[in-house]
Amino acid sequence: MDGLLVKINYDFLYELENRGFSTSKIRIKFLSRDTKGLGTVYKTYDSFSAYSEDYPIRTILNDRRYLCSAGEFPVIENLTIDNLNMDFLNRFAWYAITGQRYYVKTISYDSNRSEFYESEIVKYLDLMNSLFDTYTKNINTSVSVRLSNYVDPCYVDAGYISATV
Repeated sequence: MDGLLVKINYDFLYELENRGFSTSKIRIKFLSRDTKGLGTVYKTYDSFSAYSEDYPIRTILNDRRYLCSAGEFPVIENLTIDNLNMDFLNRFAWYAITGQRYYVKTISYDSNRSEFYESEIVKYLDLMNSLFDTYTKNINTSVSVRLSNYVDPCYVDAGYISATV
């Protein structure tokens, strides 16, 4: 598993949680580095903590040289977000977040305050879309960089080339 993308996924999910969103049903798509791969593999995690505690992911994240981990590219495909910032049920099941992004919302609130709640929901949807845009940009850039590197960042030890003249 590619350590750079594991770290990007972790940071993205951590930021969502830190902003008052609870994440669940996190579906990861593993893209093969080899274009002749045997198809796409998926894995689903029930929560952010389940993702963080998964054996290979935890091992990569706890290694100070996580960039040395190479392999398939883990990309978050789908996830469900519960907005805990508001005092009513507002859940968004997001699909294809790095592509043709769409969501299914589940909202349950008092109809007397619907105008206020609707405006707040729109603000949080804008925030989520902005976070997804940043995540997608980071993933695309990272995959491109990892595929175009000629030398693995861990192949040469630091200080290998010295400026002795």
